[in-house]
Amino acid sequence: MTKSKTRILQEYINQFPDLGHLPLAKLIINEVPEFKNDEVDVLRKVISFMRGGAMGENDFFEDIQVEFEIPDSWYYEPEKYEFEGKVAIINDIHIPFHDKFALKTAIDYLIKYNPDVVLLNGDIGDYYANSRFVRDPNLRNLAKEIEIINQFLDYLQSKFTRIVYKEGNHEERLYDYIALKAPELGDIEGVKLQSLLRLDQRNIIYIENRNRIKIGKLSVIHGNEIPAAGIINVARTKIIRAMGNVLFGHHHVTQDFTQRTIDDRVIGAWSVGCLCGLSPRFSKFNSWNHGFAIVETDSDGNFEVQNKKIVNNRVV
Repeated sequence: MTKSKTRILQEYINQFPDLGHLPLAKLIINEVPEFKNDEVDVLRKVISFMRGGAMGENDFFEDIQVEFEIPDSWYYEPEKYEFEGKVAIINDIHIPFHDKFALKTAIDYLIKYNPDVVLLNGDIGDYYANSRFVRDPNLRNLAKEIEIINQFLDYLQSKFTRIVYKEGNHEERLYDYIALKAPELGDIEGVKLQSLLRLDQRNIIYIENRNRIKIGKLSVIHGNEIPAAGIINVARTKIIRAMGNVLFGHHHVTQDFTQRTIDDRVIGAWSVGCLCGLSPRFSKFNSWNHGFAIVETDSDGNFEVQNKKIVNNRVV
């Protein structure tokens, strides 16, 4: 197809967006001299193709050439966030099912430590009301959960100047609920977590779950990004699957694992304990423990991890 005929077709398609393929083909043949010798059915198929329909390989005809383009991709690369200096990491608080004493112990310790960044590494809120699991109907109160999480953020901001909020799988519960139950609300800013927690107003960076965090040469994830459910030594499993230095929460246990690579590099994995109640209704007997972590880096990206436990409200 010549460019002039292509342009004419596109103009008619734009002018009559609601007119069917066949009526539009007839209209063009009747009105445009360049198309008077074209067959109606063939032109209808070309119009269908140009509107986004499909044409079989035998639907083309010799005097019409259609230019193909590779379609735009919906895929996007995860973003990468980098931090350095002294970074404190707390995760799996599961507000409002937090352990108040363990949480206060961790924060009191970090106040004295004076980190450059406090990284809330996922599952800060439980979002129990949006859970797909069996729930106690007396505890299904999302508005109250949001209120208590905001109260915690108010407290945290009174103690630290730079805070980063990394999404965990429990934060995703809200998005999953909207996607499944009320997709019409998905584009409304007011129901997004950043708005509900006033993170922009607080100047708190919000990082979506599967985006990447680097602290020097250490990668930090919430933990659900690399599965290891039901495995006893989650640190060892994560290092095998991550194939590099990685620190994570999600599993509610404090574990370390290091190994030497074939090229004599030493890499490690650190599982950070939680700050929620240790005997919830759905898992009364487990191996969870309270904890948090500190990471310090130098100018070359080298890092040191202090993976702290809290036992009887004391940091060990």
